[in-house]
Amino acid sequence: MPQNCQLEPGESAVIHNDLLGRYLRLAPVAHAVFRSAELGPLAGLPIERPIIDIGCGAGEFAEAAMDGCVDVGLDPSRRRLDLARRTRKYRHLHQASAGEIPYARETFQSALSISVFEHVADPLLVLKEIHRVLRRDGTLIATILLDEITKHLSLANRLLRLRLPILARWYVRGLHRAFVHQSLLPRCEWERLFAEAGFVIEDRRLTVSHGVVECWERHLPTAWPYRVTPCLTRACISREPGRRLRLRDRFSDLVDDTCCNGCCLVVRARKK
Repeated sequence: MPQNCQLEPGESAVIHNDLLGRYLRLAPVAHAVFRSAELGPLAGLPIERPIIDIGCGAGEFAEAAMDGCVDVGLDPSRRRLDLARRTRKYRHLHQASAGEIPYARETFQSALSISVFEHVADPLLVLKEIHRVLRRDGTLIATILLDEITKHLSLANRLLRLRLPILARWYVRGLHRAFVHQSLLPRCEWERLFAEAGFVIEDRRLTVSHGVVECWERHLPTAWPYRVTPCLTRACISREPGRRLRLRDRFSDLVDDTCCNGCCLVVRARKK
């Protein structure tokens, strides 16, 4: 698509209220519980078009959480974009870096960035690029994993209690390396970066309690096949409605648990 292409506004998309039920249909328990808790404050939120999904990956967020299509999905992985295309939730998909968005200034009214910033080496560059392509008074909605997650890792804490600090450090480093975490920063640093990029934060929430991290960590071994080959394991994850309902009932209280010391920051910011 040409860089000066103008996307027309349309009816707003809405983030679905039953996030846990939707994610349990598409993802392993570990991922479904974590992502549903992370996105909780956004449930029911209307998103104005045109919308760009930065780091859309395989399109799981749009498929599980969005009622309505997303105008543009952006991701550096062609393999994951091929999977996103199958969801039919995106009008346009582009293989590109979040630091070089192939659109002209002030193209989009809304930008989504779901668990992306912790995976990029230069988050300020990405924030400035998103600021460039947003229209005046446009909105950026982002979820960001904080450095706080390290304190919630149960196995690491158990190893420390057993006076095995070296093993604890290896475990933490290995986990962050496996998930390609490049920018795990404290909340105050993220707020500074948003301001430096030209955003005014209108709402911020902490989500993902210690209990959610503990649940995620406990179920993580069963989620690795999905992470490695999502297209091959999706069929195995799809659950019959009765089991999905039982899982939702089992984990709904955990997902809905509000916390003041969560390890994920949910931000709604407006371009100055």
